[in-house]
Amino acid sequence: MLKIFCLTACCFLIFAAPAQAYLDPGTASMLLQALAAAAVGLAVFWRNCLNFIKKTFGKKPPNIEE
Repeated sequence: MLKIFCLTACCFLIFAAPAQAYLDPGTASMLLQALAAAAVGLAVFWRNCLNFIKKTFGKKPPNIEE
């Protein structure tokens, strides 16, 4: 199975036609925005996970009765 995959991949790379394409500035801007959004989303998700773990397994304050 791996041999067939490698042979197919090699054929696609060897016989590839030129794309005649370009990337306009809007595409680069969109990619930058997507990367920034992914980084911020990952940071918020990670912070929420850490807060949950700290809240669940952290020290509980002593119960002081007056």
